[in-house]
Amino acid sequence: MCDPFTIAIGTAIAGTVMTTYGSYTQSQAAKSQSEYQAAVAENNRTIAEWQADDALERGNIAARQAALKRGRAEADVLLAQVGQGFDPSVGSNLGLMDDVTTAGKLDELNITRNAELQAHDARVRAMGFDASAGLYQSRADAQNPLLEGATAFAEGASNVAGMWYKHDQGLKKKGQGLKKKDE
Repeated sequence: MCDPFTIAIGTAIAGTVMTTYGSYTQSQAAKSQSEYQAAVAENNRTIAEWQADDALERGNIAARQAALKRGRAEADVLLAQVGQGFDPSVGSNLGLMDDVTTAGKLDELNITRNAELQAHDARVRAMGFDASAGLYQSRADAQNPLLEGATAFAEGASNVAGMWYKHDQGLKKKGQGLKKKDE
């Protein structure tokens, strides 16, 4: 049967080993999680950039469609005026054509501006995702599982050494300390 001190030292050593392993695996898990979060944020940034490009493309298409619609409206007004025998280049006939043109161009500008705002919003989100990716990657880079494990091991070894020292001092006081071989 082992004496209580041997059991205590053995338990302290086992605890040190388990704590060392636990600190290493916890740090490794935190590193992996931060790397994963950085990758997700980077993917979100890419998607937001795609959304910005898509918003501009959809805006360009819609603006071209509005321009075609404006052209049709101008042609309809012109045909109606000419068909009724009016001169489209004078007076209220000219004013009507200007109104149709102005309203159509205003629609085109509104469509383009809204697309630009959507693209800007998506690019701002992309910048936020990029910043998050950098933060998560910095966290991952700061994790050092080997250092965490070594630190835990050093703390445990220090505790074991302290127990051993106290035990040895107690034996010396009782006159049972470790003796040199030549004594």
